[in-house]
Amino acid sequence: MLRNVASNWGNVVLALLTTALLLPINLRFIGSTSYGAWLVIMALSAYLLLLQLGLPLALVRHYSVAKARDDVGLMRRIAASNLATGLLTGMVALALLPALDFYLQRTLHQDPALLADARFALKLLAVTSALTILWQTPHAIVSAYQAFVPLNIAKATIICIKVAINLVAIRYYPSIVTLAVVQLLGAIMEFLAFSFLALRLVPFRRFGFGDFFVP
Repeated sequence: MLRNVASNWGNVVLALLTTALLLPINLRFIGSTSYGAWLVIMALSAYLLLLQLGLPLALVRHYSVAKARDDVGLMRRIAASNLATGLLTGMVALALLPALDFYLQRTLHQDPALLADARFALKLLAVTSALTILWQTPHAIVSAYQAFVPLNIAKATIICIKVAINLVAIRYYPSIVTLAVVQLLGAIMEFLAFSFLALRLVPFRRFGFGDFFVP
């Protein structure tokens, strides 16, 4: 228990330190105007994550109950149905992109060059949000097994990789698009890492068509 709590708090501290490190560096290289646009884009893409509607927490609870009963079939069906829901939710998030893009155009229309970068960065962050919604399923499964130490080690490693990429890339390509690419790469790494951890824990390896419907 102590190791789990320590690893959770360690990740919180690491995230705060990396934010404090990257903020002045990114601000210096891309400028205050571009960074302000980046904050607007981040805020818009964050709204897409609200589409999850508490699904990851529900998955942890229901999967934990099935695991306690040692009901492999139910565990498989719960995981499959949540994965399918995550895919559909991610598609809905991408479908909302035109509305966010319209708002962005109305907000940054006075600077055409910045608007072009901002629109592309928004598209990348929309994909990032869709991937983030998708990796919530393996993340929740790992949490149901209370494997917080390896989970937090994976998170910390990805944070460090993202920071390294950010520090190098922003010097050669100072743009909000660069920041968006870093976020997308992070989401891809998170999906792969959490899926790997989940596959090592679950007592099944594949889904059947009927598994995507929990009675």
